Amino acid sequence: MTKLPADISPEELAKQFDREYFVYNGKGEAKGYRGHYADFPENLKFLEYIKSLKPASVLDVGCAYGFLVKRLNDAGIPSKGIEISPFCIAMRATDDVQLGDILELPFSDNAFDLVVSIELLEHIPEKHTDKALKEMARVAKRGVHWIAYKEVDDLFQTKDITHVNSDKPYRWWVDKVKEICGSTHKVVYKETDWYPKPTPIPQGGKKRGLNVGCFVNMLLNTIETQWLNIDALDLATYAKAYGYSFQQLDARTLPFPDDSFDYLVASHFLEHLTADEGIVFLQECHRVLKPGGLIRIAVPDAEKLILEYLAGSLSDYDIINIECEKAETQLGKLQALLLGGHKSVFDEHELIRVMKQAGFTPERKRFNKTEIPGIFDYHPDLSLFCEGAPIKKETPVTVGPRKEQLKISILSTPFLTSPPLHYGGLERVCADICAGLAELGQDVTLFAAKGSKPIGRYEVFETIDPVFDYGTDWSKINWYEKEKAHYETFKDRLKGFDIVHGHGWFAFEYLAKRDGLASHVCHTHHGGLNWKSKPCEKMNLIAISKFMAETYARQLNTDVNFVYNGIDLDAYPFKKEKGDRLICVGRFTSFKGTHVAIQVAKKLGMGLDLVGGAYEEPYFSQQIKSQCDGKQIVLHQEASHKLKVKLLQNAKALLFPSKMGEPFGLVAIEANSCGTPVVALRDGAIPEVVQEEITGYVCNSMEEMAAMVQQVDKIKPENCRVIVENNFSRKIMSQKYLKLYRKIVENNEEW
Repeated sequence: MTKLPADISPEELAKQFDREYFVYNGKGEAKGYRGHYADFPENLKFLEYIKSLKPASVLDVGCAYGFLVKRLNDAGIPSKGIEISPFCIAMRATDDVQLGDILELPFSDNAFDLVVSIELLEHIPEKHTDKALKEMARVAKRGVHWIAYKEVDDLFQTKDITHVNSDKPYRWWVDKVKEICGSTHKVVYKETDWYPKPTPIPQGGKKRGLNVGCFVNMLLNTIETQWLNIDALDLATYAKAYGYSFQQLDARTLPFPDDSFDYLVASHFLEHLTADEGIVFLQECHRVLKPGGLIRIAVPDAEKLILEYLAGSLSDYDIINIECEKAETQLGKLQALLLGGHKSVFDEHELIRVMKQAGFTPERKRFNKTEIPGIFDYHPDLSLFCEGAPIKKETPVTVGPRKEQLKISILSTPFLTSPPLHYGGLERVCADICAGLAELGQDVTLFAAKGSKPIGRYEVFETIDPVFDYGTDWSKINWYEKEKAHYETFKDRLKGFDIVHGHGWFAFEYLAKRDGLASHVCHTHHGGLNWKSKPCEKMNLIAISKFMAETYARQLNTDVNFVYNGIDLDAYPFKKEKGDRLICVGRFTSFKGTHVAIQVAKKLGMGLDLVGGAYEEPYFSQQIKSQCDGKQIVLHQEASHKLKVKLLQNAKALLFPSKMGEPFGLVAIEANSCGTPVVALRDGAIPEVVQEEITGYVCNSMEEMAAMVQQVDKIKPENCRVIVENNFSRKIMSQKYLKLYRKIVENNEEW
């Protein structure tokens, strides 16, 4: 191919850096890379050179996928990348890269200590070279530049058609950089050993890693890990040229001894196997991993792609998938992304299921959030990532429901009406269970505090006055005595019910079972247990999340089921358009972390609405109320349901900074139902409720929460709503409870 004209416009030049430039299709002459762009070994040399300069921060201009940016950040050097190619941004190796133009860098003066450009300036037309250098000198205090100047271009016979300014010799570039940028910027003399061929394989550390189905996305040995890359294709020549350790193998079975590897990575390999082959492969992975080892699997995320299909936005993937680009319909694009060359399809549930079946304890992970050092994730916008360690297998047990109508009593608490007039989670769930069961044709009675009104076709028995109002310090209430008084008003009315289902904090329904007042009893606990022993042998204990079920099972040494809370979707209408304020909803207590939400809002300079009811002192007065100025931080202590929903609908994001060992997180699904993403701290059941990069982000610190708030525009409101509809609706919750009731009645208290 002929090089592009030297006077080409920047706009036309930018169009050349597309998929074909970075991924050669094997047809004719390559216009850019003669193969596939990858994490080439010279990145390690660039990394060591830059580290030797001890920069406080780095900007990599023309960073491509951002491999070097990630390596710098991993090394503890805060770094960003700027890249003009939308394809590279779609294929990025880190979220610390962004789309931008060297001629107008989107950073303030001296924003970075060091700017680097690697094989960039030879792409800039000569008439724009001065402006490009001025921009780099403006945003950084110093700079270092590797340039494919004439001697290098001639030596390697570069045929890159975008090298429109590679006819200038080394000395010309040195003088030009000094003239424009001054002495703080230098041109690195690129000796021929920058690209030794063949590259010797560097020695790795004591750990051993296996990269399965690697194709050209091979992993380099690091000071921590020796990586072996394997693929069914013969890539030995490629591996030898660039210094990768490689072995050609059919990876469906792994010819290695037991306990051979500390790490195993399989990125976009599993979907190419049938279901049976996939299980065999994962069992082989389990066998060759050492105890305490880690496996990381990446596959196309079927749920996310189907949501994108329903939203009509699969064209976003045209840039990275040629078959998707060719498809004229959304369905054709979905088929290209999910089924093109694939034999299996996975969503989070299915991937975790098969990994568990093979003997792992998997957990969904965010892009580039991993415990395995030195690796890169690929295809971040369409991939599902799961990571886990080898364990023993577990076998689930399922029992089908019967169909007769049941007479059911639901026991709410005396602390708020059911549903509450203002803030309140547990009591609202009780009302929704009643309404949902009634919609399923069941005979339901709710026992709740005075003032409770039915929201469906069920009866309400009112007990005592609600304990809480919005001037009550909940920490001063004798919860046990109030709940006991509540129970005494209805205990004699429980005879004749097929199921007595309690939701209180002290489970007085077990007394009704002991005293012969109830025949079949179950209890849903909505928080931490303070019981020292099991109140009876056949507890039929239900948790509101998997996290809580596992916690209770350890505490009481008993079987525990779980049913996720659900909401009335009509009570939380969807709204696509969002405002610029944040919202935090919950009790004003230290363990709910309202103060953290305030810290996030102030760090970002954003408005925050605080919605809640009960509180504890002096926390509320000292750390919450004192911070509310009525403008940036606004307190809505007695917000009605209508106002809460309006605030949720308009919020840019819900902040959920709980650190109580969160049992569920009802307000998260309320926000998602409104189309509002959630940014939460990692706590308890939150990872079960907030789906990473689909309905929000799960973070490890206040600082990470602040960073993720700035990413929430990537979350599609439609996806948030669909996840709630499919997993957390009132109907689904009620169906699952009814199924458990059937099992209790049919099996005489046995699950």
